[in-house]
Amino acid sequence: MDRKILVIEDDPDMAEALRMPLEANGYEVIHAPTGEEGLQKVKEVEPDLIILDISSPDSHRWETLLEIRKLPYIPVIALTTPDDLDSIVESLIYGADYSMTKPVRVRELRARIRALLRRSRRTAAARVAA
Repeated sequence: MDRKILVIEDDPDMAEALRMPLEANGYEVIHAPTGEEGLQKVKEVEPDLIILDISSPDSHRWETLLEIRKLPYIPVIALTTPDDLDSIVESLIYGADYSMTKPVRVRELRARIRALLRRSRRTAAARVAA
């Protein structure tokens, strides 16, 4: 079974640039162009990981991230622009597990995804065993 990754990204070109290498690595990629649609997709498809674009100031990015954190644990990688240190730091404060800058380095993204999924499986297994 493919692991599901939800990409919440308002730029269709960026969403496609993320989709192609992730699908090539066996992930099922679901796209949502807005935070609101992303939250709906979280409930519908129960993704294993979320990639959330926080670089768009009008995207309700912080509200979306806070709402995701109210749900059962799903790892979140936040994407932002390289010169926006405040957003990088705030994304971690608001609950992202990791923050990456655009343009995304695909090898690093795949490694981060593997690490977060490995950690989330251990966390889920520990909860079941308790």
